[in-house]
Amino acid sequence: VQTPGCGWCAPFYTCMPGEEAGPLPGGLPCNASAEGVPMPLNYKGPDWTYHEAELKATGYRGVQKSGTSAPADWDTVCSNGGKRAWAECVHCVGTKQWGMQRCQCPTGRNGITCTGCSNSSGCASNETCGGNMEASAERIDMTCTVPDSFPPLITAGLDHFAKGSVLVLSYTPRGGIHFRLVQPVENPSWVGVTHAAGDVGDRIYSGIPLKAHARSVTFTDSRCPAQPTGSPTVEYPWRAGGDCLKWTLLDDKLPAEQVIECANTTDDFRGKGWDRYRESCDQLMPFFRLPIDLQCARPESGEMRADCVMNAGQVSLRLDCEVEGGCSAVRSPPPPPASP
Repeated sequence: VQTPGCGWCAPFYTCMPGEEAGPLPGGLPCNASAEGVPMPLNYKGPDWTYHEAELKATGYRGVQKSGTSAPADWDTVCSNGGKRAWAECVHCVGTKQWGMQRCQCPTGRNGITCTGCSNSSGCASNETCGGNMEASAERIDMTCTVPDSFPPLITAGLDHFAKGSVLVLSYTPRGGIHFRLVQPVENPSWVGVTHAAGDVGDRIYSGIPLKAHARSVTFTDSRCPAQPTGSPTVEYPWRAGGDCLKWTLLDDKLPAEQVIECANTTDDFRGKGWDRYRESCDQLMPFFRLPIDLQCARPESGEMRADCVMNAGQVSLRLDCEVEGGCSAVRSPPPPPASP
């Protein structure tokens, strides 16, 4: 509400472009009862507030925007009318609302923060949505759920709270490949009244235990490999010998610590730390080893999803990926030839 042209959608803990009546047309609605989402226990106001004075009148404390909250590059900030996605953790003691590892997007938008398009309905009227998974592509962005992983220690960590974790990947020929793992965290509006430490609810947690950036990468067409025997990996989701695409992160002469980055905070989240899984990065680091192979079954023409597997040392991840498209202007048809 301190940002001009934005309002606060309390049940989804999201700042969204809007006006007094609610989010702008094309954005998702802010209606807790319609979607069966419980309101935060420490909030007694309406679903949507547009003015700062209105929000303050509810007695809602909000969170600290700096210092103990996650910086923007370690947060998941929704865009294009999207809002934070939440789910109930039935086995959790204390906070029941978990999420923020990805955004819920309007029709036609996709990606972890709704920056991509899945079809042209997510673009302006004079634009079309396009994207490809070819080895000649200038850029490929994917947001992947992690339905299966190995070893069991990794699986237990990724699948513990509410909905599963997400792996976000971005590739360019010059920049190499970036990826980050994102796990669900507690809804800040609920933590402050249910967590034993009380005031830990005054911050935005990051659910990112690690990021990685490898500059030396090969990207080629390949044949989908058969399921290896005697090698501990997840089950491959493709037909052996089919068309696959393969990325290999070749920085194998570097220690993993120079490719994989942990959050720059040493404070525990129970104190003043902003990374919910900071200690997980140290625990995961011995499992991730270079080189890293990422392989995807080639999608059918026009399909915006891909079945993939990442093998990284002792870690094997099964990935169900959505390919993020980009909106571009529709080219006008050429003029008719001049009359003779």
